[in-house]
Amino acid sequence: MLLSGDEHRGCIATALLTEMDGTPITTVHSIHTAAMYAPYPFANGIDEDIVEQETFEFDYKAKRYHCIVDATRPAPGDGATFLHVRQDGADWKLDCEYAGTVQTLTL
Repeated sequence: MLLSGDEHRGCIATALLTEMDGTPITTVHSIHTAAMYAPYPFANGIDEDIVEQETFEFDYKAKRYHCIVDATRPAPGDGATFLHVRQDGADWKLDCEYAGTVQTLTL
């Protein structure tokens, strides 16, 4: 999991890395926190700069891999970002809350 705030906008990106036959290797979550106060629009990320879904392949150590990236912007605007980690049976969950909107990730 990665946590950043460089966009000044809330965003959650999930990357699923698989072998070419579809066998899952790992999932990576990147959470971009919203700005507490970002009054200058020219310094903030905009929706047009974000690709909501992207699929690509790459080679690493003479082997080819497949990666699917999904990104969502849970809520526009400024405000606090709250992260809550909890256990749900055998799974661990991460609730990302932006301006009252919650998105849950399975870790």
